[in-house]
Amino acid sequence: MSEDFERLGIKIDRIRHFLPAEAFEASKSGAIFVDVRQDYKSDFKAFDVEKIIYVNHTEIEKRYQELPKNEFLIIANSVGLHSKEVVEFLLNKGYTRLANLNGGIYDWERDGLPMAIDVSERLTRSCACMLKPRERKNKE
Repeated sequence: MSEDFERLGIKIDRIRHFLPAEAFEASKSGAIFVDVRQDYKSDFKAFDVEKIIYVNHTEIEKRYQELPKNEFLIIANSVGLHSKEVVEFLLNKGYTRLANLNGGIYDWERDGLPMAIDVSERLTRSCACMLKPRERKNKE
């Protein structure tokens, strides 16, 4: 897997960047996705890959040790900005088997790659300041 991982993407400075198709290929070879989006975003639309860990980017400093250092990690978020910051942080903590998902879940979905969508978590309202779940959940 090491050679496969290294041949994918483009390395700029210390950071390897994957296009969505490259990240999907790596996930099929055992790479683990680390989704660093906030819960309200990842609850509605998620990457449909075999191995995925959810760690909000705002909690990464407290929880980074939960991530395996010996596995290949693809750090992903909505568009690839916070994920790049997380990759830089992890590199500084000694992680070396990392890639940033360029374009995040937006490019992933645009490219028609597998998605897990829970419509009950969809948010609605005309103004972002008033977002709320579109469907009501039954409380049991």
